[in-house]
Amino acid sequence: MDAQENRFASDKNVDRGGVDVASLVKTVLRKWWMIAIALLVAAAAALCVARFFVHPTYQAHFTAYVNNKQSKQPNTDSLTNSDILASQELVRTYSKILTGNTVLMKAAESLGEDYTYRDLSEMVSTQPQDDTEIIAVYVTADSPEEAYNISAALETISPDCMSEIIVGSSMKIVDTTQMPDMRHSPSYTKYTVVGALIGAVLMLGYIVARQLFDDNVKSEEGLEDRYGIPVVGVIPDMTKKSSDDGYYSYGRSDAASQKRRAEKTGPQNK
Repeated sequence: MDAQENRFASDKNVDRGGVDVASLVKTVLRKWWMIAIALLVAAAAALCVARFFVHPTYQAHFTAYVNNKQSKQPNTDSLTNSDILASQELVRTYSKILTGNTVLMKAAESLGEDYTYRDLSEMVSTQPQDDTEIIAVYVTADSPEEAYNISAALETISPDCMSEIIVGSSMKIVDTTQMPDMRHSPSYTKYTVVGALIGAVLMLGYIVARQLFDDNVKSEEGLEDRYGIPVVGVIPDMTKKSSDDGYYSYGRSDAASQKRRAEKTGPQNK
């Protein structure tokens, strides 16, 4: 009966399972060097991808002030509260028009290049500035010169196009287009950080998964926790090296140990 009860308790323990969080944390901390190596390797790989395999892009932009009355000028003394609110609403309309077919095709004509509407629509984007009457127009291209030329063309034709399309409104350029002096993307820092995080997370997941699915029992405590059976005896590891040539030195293959054993057993054989 005792054997059956112990077997039942053992099966119940195995079925119940459970995760030894303390052991899991210790394993992760013990394997920190694997996580560090994975982090460094993944960060270096991501940086190489960003530098050598991702084509850089450049961005030029200009900003403009939108007014809902053509006769008004952008100063607070001549504008009423309702004018400001109406201008803020008008910014959203301007954003749609500036990325529409009419304005972009006029920009293509002024550039004298063989751009299609689809080409320019993928390069041009707009962004209202913090609930103000200011709108920013961005142009992203493969070279700084191309980005500058398209942005400058849009900057030139936009005020007249807006006045023609939305009668009674006006658009005034605030910040003119400047030649981009650095790439817009890719960001080497972002690629490196993201790559490092991915590498660390993947290695951490590998360590945790290996620990969770490892069925080997590595200690007496682990044996008791898993099967609920008390440990009554432990067989020593006969292959471990010891500081002397006692019982636990069996299996040592170094020459010094063999010589000392020969000296001890020699007189008895004689």
